[in-house]
Amino acid sequence: MKNIFVILYCFLLFGCTSIKYVEKQSEELSSAVYATKDSLDYSRLDLAEKYAIESSKLVNPPKNRIQIHPIVKNSNNTTEKVLVIPHSKRKDKIIFTETEEYNELLKDSRISEQLKKDIENWELYSKKVDKKLTEQYLINNEMIVKIQD
Repeated sequence: MKNIFVILYCFLLFGCTSIKYVEKQSEELSSAVYATKDSLDYSRLDLAEKYAIESSKLVNPPKNRIQIHPIVKNSNNTTEKVLVIPHSKRKDKIIFTETEEYNELLKDSRISEQLKKDIENWELYSKKVDKKLTEQYLINNEMIVKIQD
């Protein structure tokens, strides 16, 4: 009889905790997914990369991960990776970060302010992710301690 209570206790402990855990995780993950999508929609690969990295911290890799491979072009004994951009972006101007052209953009106060705000938003989100990961770690440790007791 005692074993049944222990099993029931563990079931309730894990069941209730995981519901809370998933609910808490979903808001942070949802924010990152939509920030990534919006960044791609607005041709902001600089931000899409940052948000995609943060969102991947919140989830475990899937068992059946979708394989994405780089497109590599070989010519004249050199290998170069090719950046593939959707046709819908063909009219957009491409500017790489940390270049003279990018630095020229920063001289425009409106653009500079927008980029500054975008980075601040990302930094704030990154701190939220770190906080969430810490909470998840503490919840997991708390469950382990309760099981061991």
